[in-house]
Amino acid sequence: MHILVITEQREGHWNPVSLESLAAAQQIAAQTQSTVAAAVIGKNVRALADELAAYQLAQVLLIEHDLLEHYTPDGFTTALAQAIAQAKPDLVVLPH
Repeated sequence: MHILVITEQREGHWNPVSLESLAAAQQIAAQTQSTVAAAVIGKNVRALADELAAYQLAQVLLIEHDLLEHYTPDGFTTALAQAIAQAKPDLVVLPH
């Protein structure tokens, strides 16, 4: 099974529930012998993607675009839908 975690950040800082979602996905992966990937979305978020690489993930998806600098439901939904379609995960974990 392949698990994709969608992370949430604002202005270059993690929303704490993103790391909780990542931990939950890793627990599921340990119990199911799955892999975990994570996606970070925004503008100028490469440093956050590099941070994610330290969490022993199979893959880090960096979704960057000038139009993703500020959150908009339409923009983020479109970008995430494309990323999910490309990654084809069996399970998507989102922070709430």
